[in-house]
Amino acid sequence: MKRLSFNEVASLAVQAGFSPKDAPIIAAISMGESGGNPLAHNPRYPDDSYGLMQINMLDEPGYMLGAERRQKYGITNDDLKDPLTNLRVAKDIWDTQGPNAWSVYKHGIYKDYLPANMSVTEIPDVVAKKFEEAGIADASVGRGRSTSDGRKAGDKLLQMAQLVSSNDRVMRPRGTVLEFSPMGLAALDI
Repeated sequence: MKRLSFNEVASLAVQAGFSPKDAPIIAAISMGESGGNPLAHNPRYPDDSYGLMQINMLDEPGYMLGAERRQKYGITNDDLKDPLTNLRVAKDIWDTQGPNAWSVYKHGIYKDYLPANMSVTEIPDVVAKKFEEAGIADASVGRGRSTSDGRKAGDKLLQMAQLVSSNDRVMRPRGTVLEFSPMGLAALDI
């Protein structure tokens, strides 16, 4: 089986249940984990990981992760070499453990695999929580004149600045993903 491209993985991610917004992150994680190779296998301890998203199926005394996953998903380890099956299992892991289940996400390596026309803006979790509590986490920036509240980004951004103390403005290595550039998502053609 051939290696899959970023766009192919993103498209399959949507088929597997990921939102179009999350699909580019999944594709980037996949590129970092397996290079887009559906047949990738990492048998080096503490892994026994398979496929695009390197789903860990390690079994050892007292830690029967593989056995639990085989039973839960009704699969064999080799089934994880099927890209769609692998991404469906990854979707459940994403939903239950979040993106930090993958080391390339946790360490920010996935960003190296995002297309050049796509960017990620990260803010510390404490700041994102303040934005959510204030109801201004969705401050979008638009072009042109508009009377719509959703396009009054300047006012919302000023509100955000008032909510954030000087200590919060120190960027941390990892935070909450706020947005992808619209051009990046459109370029994926998913």
